[in-house]
Amino acid sequence: MSPLDHYLIKLKGARLADEAIAARLGWTLPQVQQRWIEIQESVQRQRANGYIRLAQCFEELCLQYQLVGNSLRVIAAGLGQAMPEEEIKALIRADPAETLKNLTTQAIVLKVFAPEEIVLPPPPIARPEDN
Repeated sequence: MSPLDHYLIKLKGARLADEAIAARLGWTLPQVQQRWIEIQESVQRQRANGYIRLAQCFEELCLQYQLVGNSLRVIAAGLGQAMPEEEIKALIRADPAETLKNLTTQAIVLKVFAPEEIVLPPPPIARPEDN
């Protein structure tokens, strides 16, 4: 659909009379009515063949990828900020229970990954055209 089609849909959605729409678009009344019928038929065809549902699923998938990207950005920023030693030392108390509480409520404590736990992507495959 063209930008004018989208505009026509908005004007129809605002319940403007066809005559007012024709004046805004610089069309004749029959042109507005004919194009409206064509848009409605197109939407019906797209519903029948699943195109609209496919487009909705694709849009949802794109939004999910956007959310994952934003989450990864936040996580990466957090992982890139090591707590300074002075702040860690300030959390340590004589009482082990108090130290544990301080560390678990004011810092993120992770186990160090063993080298075998780190999954690396496979090396790229050399192609003849790369040489």
